[in-house]
Order: sequence, then structure tokens, then C-alpha cells
Amino acid sequence: GGLSFETEDALQIGSLLTLEIDLPKAFSPLPILAITQVVRVVQLENDKFEICVKTIKIPKQELTTLIEYSSIHNEE
Repeated sequence: GGLSFETEDALQIGSLLTLEIDLPKAFSPLPILAITQVVRVVQLENDKFEICVKTIKIPKQELTTLIEYSSIHNEE
């Protein structure tokens, strides 16, 4: 699986990142930590960059929590 986010800094493809993902406390009382790798960088019109990463390592329960949260919010 993967994620994308915007940032003011261009990151190099292949870079490894540790992401700390904060969800509402009802879903996860602590931040979810995931090790990811940059697979795509897109320069946006607002002088920011969209960074696309693939998940390298995330605990199974935390991945399940993230998928549940995403599926609920994608329906809205």
C-alpha cells in the first residue's frame, strides 16, 4: 500500500522516511509509525510537491486501523 502528502520540499525518489500518522484518538490513541519509501514526486502549481510513498514496514494492527479509518473517510 501507499500514501501521498504535500510538502514544500522535494524529496529524492528512493529516500526512506519514517512517517508518524496522527489519527483521532478514537481510532488510535498513539501515532501510527510507518517506514516508507518515496516512489514519486510531482511539482504542484502552488510551489509545493506531492510526495507518493510505498509502505515498507508497518505493524499489522496499525495497518488495519489505518485502512479502517481511510475507508470510513473515503465514503464521505
